Amino acid sequence: QDVGLKADILSNGLQDEYAVFGEEATRIVISCIQENVQQIKQLAVKYGILFEVIGESVAGRIEVNLDGRKVISASVNELNDAYEGALEQALKTEPGLVTAG
Repeated sequence: QDVGLKADILSNGLQDEYAVFGEEATRIVISCIQENVQQIKQLAVKYGILFEVIGESVAGRIEVNLDGRKVISASVNELNDAYEGALEQALKTEPGLVTAG
């Protein structure tokens, strides 16, 4: 089964692409079973770490809302196909990058 997510996040003034795809060292996303959320929150509070539930794991889709606007809505398979075929597609659209051998 392809695991996806449904999330609601805030941009906090960042441009959309940075708010959704930014990989700052001070921010991590974890996934856990619902029964462990409270324990993780308690640990975060104990160590002074900001904790926020932004969504949940769901089957087969990625749905992301940013500041209440839907910015990503696609199947996991669709996104995986785009990722896996990105280099091949880029080379097909840039014929000058490929030379006959």
